[in-house]
Formats: sequence, C-alpha cells, structure tokens
Amino acid sequence: MYSRDSSIRLHQTLPTLDLEYPPIPENISNWERTKLRFHHLLLVSATHPNTMEYFKSEVAVLQEKKRHFDNFKYTVHPLSKFNQIYEVWCFFFYGMLLFFKTYDFAFIRINITNPFSSRSGITITTVVVDVLSLLNIFLQFFIGYTVQRLRYVELDKSKISLRYLTNGLFFCDLFSSIPRVLTWNSSPLVFVIILSLTLLKLRRITTFIRLLQPTARFFRIKSNTKTFLFGFFFIVALIMHVMTCFHVGIPRYRLTLTLAPLNRSYVTGYLLSLPPSRQYVITFFKSAQYTFLIDIPYLRDHSLPEELSFCFINYIVGKLLIAVIWIVLLYTYMSQRVLRVKFEEVMTELKEYMLAKQLPLDLKKRLISYYRYKYRNVFFNEVFIRTVLSDNLKREIDVFLRKSLIKQVSIFSQIPARTVKQIVTHLIPEIYLPNDMIIQSATYGDCMYFIERGTVAVFTPSGREICHLNDGAYFGEVSIIMPDQKRTASIIAIETTRTFKLRKEHFDACFQKDEQVYSMLLESAKTRIEETKQMELNYKQLLFEQIYARPSDSLQEDIEDELV
Repeated sequence: MYSRDSSIRLHQTLPTLDLEYPPIPENISNWERTKLRFHHLLLVSATHPNTMEYFKSEVAVLQEKKRHFDNFKYTVHPLSKFNQIYEVWCFFFYGMLLFFKTYDFAFIRINITNPFSSRSGITITTVVVDVLSLLNIFLQFFIGYTVQRLRYVELDKSKISLRYLTNGLFFCDLFSSIPRVLTWNSSPLVFVIILSLTLLKLRRITTFIRLLQPTARFFRIKSNTKTFLFGFFFIVALIMHVMTCFHVGIPRYRLTLTLAPLNRSYVTGYLLSLPPSRQYVITFFKSAQYTFLIDIPYLRDHSLPEELSFCFINYIVGKLLIAVIWIVLLYTYMSQRVLRVKFEEVMTELKEYMLAKQLPLDLKKRLISYYRYKYRNVFFNEVFIRTVLSDNLKREIDVFLRKSLIKQVSIFSQIPARTVKQIVTHLIPEIYLPNDMIIQSATYGDCMYFIERGTVAVFTPSGREICHLNDGAYFGEVSIIMPDQKRTASIIAIETTRTFKLRKEHFDACFQKDEQVYSMLLESAKTRIEETKQMELNYKQLLFEQIYARPSDSLQEDIEDELV
C-alpha cells in the first residue's frame, strides 16, 4: 500500500511525453536551427484552442506533427501557432480592406492619363494594399483547412488549391486586387470595370465574421456577448459605409463614361470640389436619411433613375437593418437573463401546482421562500449537468463548492485531505426554513449534519433551549457514534439554514479509519450526553419546584433568572 508521500514521488518520476517534433539537435548550425524552429511554428500546436477537438491526446498530436513534417513539409497547419497569428492579421487586414476598397471606389479619384499627378500618397497606398492582397492570395495556397464534420485536417496542397479555386474566394481576391494604376492611358470603360471589380472584396465579409472568434480568443476576450456585439456593430457600420459609398459611386459611373455634367444628379460639381472627407460626411447623412427614414434639410433629392433605384434599395436595407438591430438587442438582453427567465418559468409552474393542490397560504409562502433561497433567482438543471461529469470532476467540484465548509468545520482540519475529499463526496445538501424541525429528540438517528450557512437552536427533550449553533458547527453525531443511544436534543432552524447531511455508513467508512479523530468525537459525544442530561435534570427540578414547592407570582421570573 502506497502512502500519500510515496504516491506523490511516484507521480513526479513518471516520464512526460516530448511533443517537440522534429527534435532540434545540439550540433547543428544556427541556420538549420532557425529553419527547424520555423517549422515548429507551422506544425500543429498543442496550445491551439481547437486542437483537442481534432486530436484527443498528446500522442495523437505528436503523430499529426510527424505526418505533417514527413509528408507536407511546406504546408501551414490550420491549428499551428503561425496560422493563429496569421488569422489575427487577416482579421484586421480584411476589416481595413472592406472599408478602404469601398471608399476608394467612391471618393478617391485619379487622373487616368497620369495617376501620380495628384494625391500621390493615396495612390501609393492603394498600390501597397493591392500588393499585400496579392501576397495574401499566394499564401492561401499553402494553408491547410479543417473538415469539422469529419474531424479531419487536410494538408495536401492540391486539395487546398482546388478548394480555394472552387469556393469563389480566389477570383474575388484576385480581381479586387488589380492595381488601379494599370488603367493608365486606358479607356473610361476599362477604368470603370477595374473600379467595379474592387467591390468583389466585399465577399470577404464572411471571412471577417469567421475570424472574429479566433481573434477574441487570441486577445483573451472571454465574453461571448462582447465578441458578438462587436461583430454586429462592425457589420452595421460596414453597411452604413457601403450605402454611403454607393450614393457617390453610382453617379460616378455616368460622369466617367459620358463626361457630361450632372445637373440633375445629387452629386453636383460643388460636392465633387470638396475634399473627400467632407464629401463622405455629407453623403453619410444622405445615406442615413434613407436608412432610418428621417428628413434632413438642405440635402438635395435624387432625380436620376439609377440614383432613385439605389435610394429604394437603401430604404429596404435600412428597414431590414432596423429590424435586425431590434432582434439583436432583444437576443442580447434575453441571453443575459436566460437563467432568470427559466427561474420565473419554474416559479410559475410552482404557483400553478400549489393552486391545483389547494395548499394553505402559509405553506405556499414557505415553498416560495425555499425555491428563492435554493436557486437565488436563477434556475439551472444541476442534476443533468452532473450526470455527464466523471467521478473525478464531480469530486473536484464538490471540494471546491464546500471549501468554506471545510475551513469552518474544526474536525476537518484534523483528518487527512484525502479523507476530507471522500467525506465531501458523500455530503447531501439540505435547506431548512425557519421553525423547521431538523432533529427530534428521543428518536434513533442515522445521520449527522454540518451547518454551512444559517443558525439553529438546540433544545432539551422537555423544551429548554440550550444554545445556538451557526456556520461551521455540526450536530447529530451522538446517535451514530453510539448506536443504542437515541438523540438527546431537538434541533430547530431559527433562520433559513443550509446544511449538509452525512449518513452513518459513510461516517463509519470515513472517520473510523482515523482512531484519534474518532476517539475525540466519541469523547465529545459522551460529554454532550452528560451535559444534556444534567441540563434536563435541572430544568425538570425547577419545573417541579414551580408547581409543587414554591407557588408564587414571581416564581417564573426566578426560574428564568436561574436558567440565565
């Protein structure tokens, strides 16, 4: 039989699995060492949040590393540290592109014959963004993907390329990344086509939404509500931004193709003469006018057919957006109060039950008080939750939840921690309302109680109050330590009290192993029996004297003074 200390030493000497693959030899050059460390970044990472969904053990992770390094050496694993950082970069990069490309489509103008003649800084920025987009396209052919339904990771470059080419993202990424400076000295029609292709970048909205959760995990944002609201308000802002850009972008087609003045258009020569930032602000309010159906004075109405058509689309999008906003706000509010709503449903069922059974008013109040104390106005199905847990997890949860009780009960500090854990697993929680009888004197007992919260009163069989017990106290051990001994006192709850019950068979299995603690409890039980008997004898003697020996008006006061 191993002792506790020897078992700890045995655990410490067990070998741990080395997950570093490929191993880095000591006698290699710095360049080779750097290459191996770089390959480690490309392989599956045991610390990735989703790794355990696809690989259930450390051995499986190590086998996946070997499969990857031996067969697909230059493919990036989707569950690697490199891809984890890359996804965060893509989140911000795509977010910037979604706003920048639509803004470029509407408000940034260049000279077709000489694109660097004015606003050269903006032109250079667009070129840099397009080059980064093309590099990102190249990298997409080397990043594996997960098949969630099959719990499988695909690393074959041919299948990765086929998937990227067939899901539509490749062509959207490619055509939206064509640098606009290539339209130098081209016809207006070619310029309009290249300009329109930039809007294909909006296809990446789905990718941006998908990357929201990994980015939140990377920055350790644990609140799903915060993540959801951030993504939602980003989409709302993006919709408003796209509507704003289209209000200027559509008239721009006519101006570019026909080179005719836009006298009937909302986009006047005065508006085009303003800086792009001023144009954006004015057009944003114009978009808000149709989105939220509000009237903003001094904004010129649309009159061209294409402008009127888009205004109608803007109006429909605005109505849908308002409906979605209300739905999201309601969902967020209800998700925060879902446990409270469940509790109210349970309370409604309870009230219907009490009404159907025609329970008296006092009992109804006690039942309602019991439920409110037990669930604290939030309902959860604890029985169902515990059914799916292993015994070890249940034991750890019980020890954690009973931590305050373990610290308060004095006898727990005198027994080994392993025995305490065993006791905790057998404790049965019970709640008693004020004036509830917990223990009746002169009855045989099969359990003892520990008080976690609350106060109880101890009475002798004849009704004399002995004392009060509160948090950390225990009672009822007398009748289970001494089997032939009936309970020597009655215990009544003074306030709502939460106790834990330990049955006799579990008490014997846990406490009889420690002779010192068991002997201490036995001596304490004998002392309590003698004290209770002596108090009961004194109280009966006083009652006898009150009735037969000293009939007096002040006798009751004398008895009370004597008891005090």
